[in-house]
Amino acid sequence: MILLLALLATAPSPLDSTIARLEARYNHMDSLRAVFVQQYRASEQSAVREESGMVYLKKPGQMRWDYSKPEIKQFYCSGKEAYFYAPADRQATRFLVKDSNDTRIPLRFLLGKLNLRRIFAKVEEAGDLAPIDPGDPVLKLWPKKGETFREVYLEIDAQSRIRRLVIDDGDGSRSDFRLSAEEVNPPLDRNMFKFAAPPGVQIVDERSGN
Repeated sequence: MILLLALLATAPSPLDSTIARLEARYNHMDSLRAVFVQQYRASEQSAVREESGMVYLKKPGQMRWDYSKPEIKQFYCSGKEAYFYAPADRQATRFLVKDSNDTRIPLRFLLGKLNLRRIFAKVEEAGDLAPIDPGDPVLKLWPKKGETFREVYLEIDAQSRIRRLVIDDGDGSRSDFRLSAEEVNPPLDRNMFKFAAPPGVQIVDERSGN
């Protein structure tokens, strides 16, 4: 009986197992490509806007989002700086990642050594967000001080892939990313993460001190 109690006390909890499987998968990843659908609302009362496209990640610190619907636009993140480019507006915005409240930025935690309990202030099983696929565990993550978002939800599928990423801001806005067709370690050229302004495109510099 004493031995059984000792084994039960040291057995990993379902939360610990989910975190361990997730970290093991993404810590063996050098690059990633996936289809995304993003649903955004500005407040709890506002209508939901839906967009979609492809997302590309490459360690360390490289990120690119190519939106194809309902309009073409691009988001680049390369280390400390990021660009948002809207071809229809003939304009690109440059900003520092540390100063940004952009909803795509929190996904950068996948671009380094993944350790959820070190990166976030608290990690728990979520009881206030139902999974897309019944049976999938959903984690609720609270950021450390200094972050611009209030909380993050991760839905993890049976293959330990991130199926859904939800970011809640303190102002009531929410971004809901659904990921599918994930491909781990595709060959991605580093140059694809560097923004080069086409001729005639205006650069709006929002970096601190500019």
